[in-house]
Amino acid sequence: LITSVQITVAGGNELCGNLMKTNVGEKWKHEFSSSTWIQYVFDQPYSLTCYGLLSANDEEGRDPDNFELYGYDVIAQQWTLIHSILKCPFESRYHWRWFDISYITMGKTYNSIRLEIP
Repeated sequence: LITSVQITVAGGNELCGNLMKTNVGEKWKHEFSSSTWIQYVFDQPYSLTCYGLLSANDEEGRDPDNFELYGYDVIAQQWTLIHSILKCPFESRYHWRWFDISYITMGKTYNSIRLEIP
């Protein structure tokens, strides 16, 4: 269960709260003038096996191109890089890109994850 979503930059009507909704018409817009991150906080540690990103309905130039996924290691009390992507093409609008990270996480659990977009 996700207990909160936190974000460094938000603006306009395309707010970070839309990241929790199932309606694909409600989206979040990354402002490219600065780097940002999106953080999900869980009610307990979870093992991650995959994650996905969905392209929006409008401008291809707004799709996340480069990003890094981090998990918060409670024992080490630090963020650990889990997965990094450079040049992530989306084939069309409303296109899901799924990333299998089970071979990286190997059952490790995280209380929070953070997606950083430069």
